[in-house]
Amino acid sequence: MLTNINIEGTISRIRKDSIIQAVNMLWLKKLLRLNKEKEEFDTPIFEKLKDEQQMYVDVLVKLISSIKFREIEVFPEAQVQLESTQIPEFFRQSRVDVLYKEDFMFHQAEAKITNPPEFLPLFETWRNIEIVLFPFVWHSMEFNVTGPEPSIEQLQNWFTRWFDPKSRNRPDTHGLHRVIHTMTPPLILEGSWQVTIDFGTAEIDAIQAFLRQCRFSGAKKIEISSSNYLRNLMKETLPDLNPTTE
Repeated sequence: MLTNINIEGTISRIRKDSIIQAVNMLWLKKLLRLNKEKEEFDTPIFEKLKDEQQMYVDVLVKLISSIKFREIEVFPEAQVQLESTQIPEFFRQSRVDVLYKEDFMFHQAEAKITNPPEFLPLFETWRNIEIVLFPFVWHSMEFNVTGPEPSIEQLQNWFTRWFDPKSRNRPDTHGLHRVIHTMTPPLILEGSWQVTIDFGTAEIDAIQAFLRQCRFSGAKKIEISSSNYLRNLMKETLPDLNPTTE
């Protein structure tokens, strides 16, 4: 006895099953890649970076709360444009830690880490790149990258992604947007380049993406520190050894 077979329906089901299998395979590959990347960043250096990121956010949240306690209008991570004409226009984009309005005037407040943890330099090799981490603060990280000049366009694309100029990231209960605050124009040296970044409230993913960008540009070694910030902090805390006398 012959049975009528719906050939078109069978082919349609086969195509549907094939599409589902292909989608599942793509998701599986993505999960495997994410797990691999997670393992790559599960190291002492990246744990230290996470700790400093959380320390900065905690200080910023306390600052916001203290200003709100005065019952004045507060704008966390407000966007501003730096006025210096010596800085290329793109790099004038900035976010201040806190902008608030009091007595009909706007004021800025900065979350400063005044007692950054001290530790011996940490050394790691990540994807054939030597990474050295010196004492640092999350909101003023200096990168000294040994390798070819970076692509300014790619740096700007990275900055735009994590700066979020259109404020698409929904703020949390404290008004924080999980964004970086500033980046200096890269200083090109012989065989290396330097840049300073205030990572603001951005999560650790932002610095991981930055390191990938350095790798794509051909970086061989990356030194991370906050030497200028810590040097200035030391000057502020040192006693006056030459007091004036009347």
